[in-house]
This record gives sequence, structure tokens and C-alpha cells, in this order.
Amino acid sequence: MFQPFKISLFFCIVLNATMGYSQCPDGYQVGGADRAVNGQFSDGNTGFTSEYIYVANGPGQSELNPEGYYSVWNNPRDLHSNFAVNHDIAGTGNMMIINGSPTANQFVWKQTIVVDPNTLYYFVTDVASVHPTSPAQLQFSVNGELLGSIFNATPDSLQWHTFYATWYSGSVTSDTISIVNQNTAASGNDFALDNISFVPCNRILPIELVDFELNQNDCNHVNILWQTASETNNDFFTIERSSDGKIFEIIGQIVSKNSNSNVLLNYSFVDSETLSGMYYYRLKQTDFNGKSKYSKVVSITTCINESELTVLVFPNPSISKVNIDFTGNQSDIASITLINVYGETIYESSFYQSELDFENLNQGMYILQVILKSHKIIEKRFIVK
Repeated sequence: MFQPFKISLFFCIVLNATMGYSQCPDGYQVGGADRAVNGQFSDGNTGFTSEYIYVANGPGQSELNPEGYYSVWNNPRDLHSNFAVNHDIAGTGNMMIINGSPTANQFVWKQTIVVDPNTLYYFVTDVASVHPTSPAQLQFSVNGELLGSIFNATPDSLQWHTFYATWYSGSVTSDTISIVNQNTAASGNDFALDNISFVPCNRILPIELVDFELNQNDCNHVNILWQTASETNNDFFTIERSSDGKIFEIIGQIVSKNSNSNVLLNYSFVDSETLSGMYYYRLKQTDFNGKSKYSKVVSITTCINESELTVLVFPNPSISKVNIDFTGNQSDIASITLINVYGETIYESSFYQSELDFENLNQGMYILQVILKSHKIIEKRFIVK
């Protein structure tokens, strides 16, 4: 059954063995402020909740004992005598220090935030073990749904690692983001979190197309013009044409003038294979990595080169029927008229017909007139025997 408000998830979990991270995946850039609050814990134990029990640093080294306790502080050893001396990424600030419990799917860190609909978000955290036994096993969660795979801390108590996942908001405008415990070992599972962030990411457009238009200098050519304000990793443009706006064919290709540019670049292509009528055009832009994107569709009604229009009537002479072959666009015809040698109109139609039945005509000479909407008249004489 269709559920219109159910979100869709798109994820990619990656382990980065060195400190620091790119805030958005390849092909994306940061599109706004970090939605996570106090993700570096500089404001202490505020802005988030936890299913673990908070304790402040005291005079001893046993605050985080037993399992299921956490604190926000700058040195794990101050909170447990068996924990390593460690510092946050910056080397001086706070971190969230946790003595992990053996309960799976328990929220270690949780926060409700506002998000924009139809936006990709990057969920990131740095993790370090504070004791080498049974390193933490954690997982991201959004609105109660686990996101991606379990990520594991390493036994090295002095090394921070960055983990991240992507999430697409769909129609959602607020959500609860969480980091949950998945380690059920009672011994060990002691770790720290820092630099938690949840940032919006916008797709980096391969080109910024600022103009795409069509015009005609004469009836035999359509000029296709477009302009880009910037290009990123752009390889080439493909020009496609359609006579119905649905089925397109490739009519040409133009290589990028500058694959990576932030200045205005002008392009043009001439289509010299059109007849009169409506035509539709679109551009397909292709990156060096093979990815492509289509422009909007633009259209033009091409003019008539009347000097090239002809009408054939056959067989000539005819006994009872004649075939009509008009080389132009039939929609340009205003009427078809048949006149006898006395100038009398004996037949007239506003519709093009490829065959006319003249079985009741008298023998003699007749004139077939094809009158165009531009008022041009094309005449053809034939004989009925």
C-alpha cells in the first residue's frame, strides 16, 4: 500500500583511516549550515539526549563505571582509571566519552533537527576507542530507521576515525538523528564521539546553462544557440531534434570549449536538414566520467521555402482519378481547387488529399490549384480523357 509520507533512504558508509573528511560526496557541495547542534561538544552536555546516564567529571577516576554511563569532557582518563589519555580532534576541546552498555540499538546520542525536503544530507561522526578491548560497534539512525551498515572503532586508543552516511529527506521537514550502540559485549566497548554533523549537500551542476534558443536566418537552416556561465568536468554537448517532442534523434555534437570554466562561453550549431513545420530541440551534456544531463526542450516553427515547393499530378492524361504529390508541409495548404478551361470552379476542399476521383468529369483540360496559407498559388494542368 502506498504511503505518501514514508521517507526514502540512500546511504554509503565509508571508513576513513585519517582524521578529517569531505563534508559531501563526490559531485556534491555543502548547501547550507550544519543542522546538528553542539556536535563538537564545546557547550558541554547540551543540545542532545542519550539513553545512557550522564555524569560530570569529579575528583576521582570512577565516574564512568559501570556500563551505560557517559560524560562530556576533554580527557577520558579523568573519568575512568583504565581509560587512555586522549584528546579531541582539535587537541583541546570536549568530546562525548562513553562506557558502552551491552544493549543493542540503544541510543548513545540523539537529536531532533529541522531539514529541507528533497535534500541529500551527510551524517558524520568521528570515533576513537578509549580502551582497546572490544571496540565500539555503532550505527547511524534517522527517524528510528537504521541507516547503512555497522561501523567499528579500532583498538588503537589514540586514533580518531571518521564515519559517514548519506540520507535523502524526501517529503520530511524534521527528523530525529541518532547514533546507536550495536556492541553487546559487557567488557570493553569504551569510546568517544566528536565532530558530529548533519549537513545538506547540493549536486554540483556540470554546467550552468544560462541561455538556450533557436532562430532562423533563412528557411533552410535552424540556428541553435546556447551559453554557459560555468562548466565543471564537461566533455561535450549532443544536439538532439524531434518532430513530435517525444522521440529525439542525434543531429550533432560539440566539444566543450573549456571543460572547467567560470566565464561565459557561447556555443552554436546549425541544423540544415529541416522542412517547414514544428521542431523540438534539446541538449545533452556529458561529463568526462560518462554522466549526462538534459536541458529543457525548446521548439521552433520553421518557415516555408516556397521556391522549392512543387505539385505533381499523375497520371496525366487521366481517365478518372489523379494522384497529387505535394513536396511541402500539408498543414501549410489552405485549399485545393479544380478549375475547368472556362475558369469555373468545379471542386474545392480545405483538406489535402493525395488522390482525387474525377470519374464524372467531361473530357478536356483542367487546372489544379494548391493555395497556401501564405496566399501563394501553385498550379498544375492535366487532361481527362
